[in-house]
Amino acid sequence: MKKIALLLGGIAGFLLGSYAGRGPYERVQARVRQLRGRPEVQRVADQVTESAEQLGDVASGTASKAADRASEATADAVGSIADRVTETVGHVTKGNGGSSRPLTAAGSRGLDLTSE
Repeated sequence: MKKIALLLGGIAGFLLGSYAGRGPYERVQARVRQLRGRPEVQRVADQVTESAEQLGDVASGTASKAADRASEATADAVGSIADRVTETVGHVTKGNGGSSRPLTAAGSRGLDLTSE
């Protein structure tokens, strides 16, 4: 795989850096066409494609599992916070003499802000 990448990089560098005209480009193109037609090159290309597809499937599965875990952790955290808020509100309501009116910051200090 590294050899193929090196070969492709060399060809690309030659093509991009060549000032010799169309001749070298045509020779490289002809050689690439010959290489593509070889069965071993096609086999390697098919293997690379298959491996890439498998890696994509693995990555997709891993990302899905991570998203599920994050969703569960978030739901647990929200539930925990909701439980704490409910518990806190229960304590405050008990300290309010059982009044059903909502407490404000001033109301919790014993100030009556309701206007009649």
